[in-house]
Amino acid sequence: MKQKEIIENAINDEVTEDIRKVEVDNMLLNKNIKNISLFLQVVLVMFVGITAIMSIFINEFLTVVEILLSVTLLIMAYNNYKIYRQKGLTCLYAIIGTVLLITSIFSYTERVFM
Repeated sequence: MKQKEIIENAINDEVTEDIRKVEVDNMLLNKNIKNISLFLQVVLVMFVGITAIMSIFINEFLTVVEILLSVTLLIMAYNNYKIYRQKGLTCLYAIIGTVLLITSIFSYTERVFM
């Protein structure tokens, strides 16, 4: 009886160790995704600022500013939901980002095809 118990305990220990390894790998992957999304948000904010200044002098950059701003708002909504756990601002950023993206695409196609 003791040998069976020892074998079962060894198998259970190996299984729980494998489960722990998978959990650690998932945690590291989630941390990397969070870091990437925060880095992308910072980079997009810088690009929005640069293109906003450029749109003062060259009017065609206004569409680029609108698209970059809408993508930035969508990434901010993702970061608020996944990292900061703020539900109210997440919905606000997602709605404004989606509406701005749709209106900027329609206004761009109207300018190009009309």
